Amino acid sequence: MKDDRKAIVFIAVAFAIAMIAVLLLKRADKTNIVQPQGVTNFQQLSLKASTTTPILKLYQSGAGDLVVFYDNTTPIFQVTDGGAVYITGTVTLSANPILPSESITPTANGVITPTDVLVTLTPASAVTITLGACTTGQQTFLYNSVDANVVITDTGNGVLAGNQTLTQYDVLPLVCFGAKWVQITAVSQN
Repeated sequence: MKDDRKAIVFIAVAFAIAMIAVLLLKRADKTNIVQPQGVTNFQQLSLKASTTTPILKLYQSGAGDLVVFYDNTTPIFQVTDGGAVYITGTVTLSANPILPSESITPTANGVITPTDVLVTLTPASAVTITLGACTTGQQTFLYNSVDANVVITDTGNGVLAGNQTLTQYDVLPLVCFGAKWVQITAVSQN
């Protein structure tokens, strides 16, 4: 879900930057000078395109942020050097985003390292596994899709309420804090 929000936000930023670029170009046509540092007042900007290439490309070769939007003096949207996106306030999605998903076939005494939000487990038979490393803020839902128990041990990179057994159709929600997967609710018993 975080990746979907990031993609939506990135598209919004790209659109806003494109609008600013067009306005600067319009100003350049009138004054023969483009001075982004000195341009501070705009009435309105609109942008139209009918091309298969990007309407705007933004390159930052230095260490500065790509873009920061302010509400008065408060930064409310920021794309940092390196691509991190920060939003101050509420993010509202007008549609149901499709969450990134993957399928993992765990093996006995193996380690799984989820990288997507929705993870379908497809063991060939009953298995016991441990969780691999994660990045703080990452979230995942482990879903057992087959009629073979998956036992996830409360060791290694897992901070669980004891070993967790997922029978067919069960879901285990996890969030990563400090490089450890933390169980946030009980396994859904389906």
